[in-house]
Amino acid sequence: MSIETKDDRPSNPECPWLPRTIDQILFKDNNRDFKKAMFQKIEKLITSRCFSLELLRISLLLELMHGFKKKSKMTEESRLRFNIRGSIFEMLKDSLQTFPSSKISTLTTSSQYYDPARNEYFFDRDPEAFNFILNAFVTGELHVPKHMCGAVIRQEMDFWNIPKDSVSDCCWQVYFRFEEQVEYLTEIKRDEAKHQVLHTPRDKTSKDGIRCVVWNTLSNPGYSNVAMIWYYFYLFVVGLSTVIFCLSTVPELRTVSYLSDLSEHNVTKITNLKLRHLLFEDPLPVLLAVEMFCLLVFTFELILSISSCPRRLVFIKKWINIVNIILVISMWTTLALELDKEEIIENHSASHVYLITKAFNMLRLLLFVRLERQFKAFRVLLLAVRASAKELLLMCLSFMIAVLIFSSLMFYSEIYFTDSSYYNIFITMWWAIVTMTTVGYGDLYPTTTVGYIIGSLCTMCGLLILALPVAVIASNFSSYYACNNYRERYINFTRRNNISKSD
Repeated sequence: MSIETKDDRPSNPECPWLPRTIDQILFKDNNRDFKKAMFQKIEKLITSRCFSLELLRISLLLELMHGFKKKSKMTEESRLRFNIRGSIFEMLKDSLQTFPSSKISTLTTSSQYYDPARNEYFFDRDPEAFNFILNAFVTGELHVPKHMCGAVIRQEMDFWNIPKDSVSDCCWQVYFRFEEQVEYLTEIKRDEAKHQVLHTPRDKTSKDGIRCVVWNTLSNPGYSNVAMIWYYFYLFVVGLSTVIFCLSTVPELRTVSYLSDLSEHNVTKITNLKLRHLLFEDPLPVLLAVEMFCLLVFTFELILSISSCPRRLVFIKKWINIVNIILVISMWTTLALELDKEEIIENHSASHVYLITKAFNMLRLLLFVRLERQFKAFRVLLLAVRASAKELLLMCLSFMIAVLIFSSLMFYSEIYFTDSSYYNIFITMWWAIVTMTTVGYGDLYPTTTVGYIIGSLCTMCGLLILALPVAVIASNFSSYYACNNYRERYINFTRRNNISKSD
């Protein structure tokens, strides 16, 4: 047996004695160990006494043929073949040790997915996602593609039993982004469920039917035209009541007390001008009439809501309804005390109760929160603030720590100066709060160089502490607003399709 070569010129500088044809065969092989073994055998042949070029050629050819057969045999045995919806994938069995508990690592020929005719495993899965799963076996970490939904990758990882901690650090944002969107949508759906229209029985004249109609009319503006009219009328009454509450404090819009009789002794007893206007004068009858009308509307709405509500305990637990209850009670208490101002003047406890209930009347402004029932952007804003509760709490905690630090520094930095207005740390705490919020009333200010430096640091620290949570709230609002818009578009699209199908 011989090998004929047309050109015996050296083709490899490392082996100038190797013919070109064998050299081309040998160096096409990518197995370095095989090459090394071949060179060692060649070296032995060269140093032997029976060396000849013909013997070298025959030996090389036999070794090459044996190596190719052995290599092809090992290649078939060391690979796994997968058919993923028609797409063929192959991987080395050595890579299975990366995730030994995965489904791929536990596959056998007795598996239900194995096809003996084609010597492959068939899976009805996403081939594009499977490619990234195989890459995880090679690299040891999973890289999540940005163009794919995180839920798809999560499902594939669960199916193939790929551990969650195998996700690469650079892909955490993409991997968890869909969870944030799901949380946003879940929160929006949960909030919308609170405002769903209660199912009305067919017999609207029955007791349950009347209750359902009343409840939906009071709480859901989109229930009917009457519900929409009531909704805007109620908001108008809230605004009107707020304006009347403010106008009633103007001295020109108040007259001599006509709700209760006051003795001369009590009239001369109080010298404070603001208290005299508040206690010895009453609003104009027109303002009082409008105030009474608003109070009756609030009371009427609260009674009907409680009596027709399907779940009263849940209704009472809502903070806006608690505010409404406190408002109605404080307004009636204020009216009752104004009918007997003699008791307010003579009894300090009664006067304190009167002033507190009078201040609580301003809670009517919070009733504007009902705008979220009709304006979903306002509802999204409330959801964003609620989602940022932890950040706001952290801001308040950081703010109070900074206030305590700077107030203490300011107090002890000016302790040697008798002209300083900082008599105690509580006074300097007030100064720190005013300075950090950039209000700066000017009633308290430092007078020393060290105090100026502390004041400057306090201002910059306050700006940083108050500015950082704003970005978090804005980000949450943007995310909630985008998710709500997509949801609204999907609902409108589905509704139009249902209408077109019915037609």
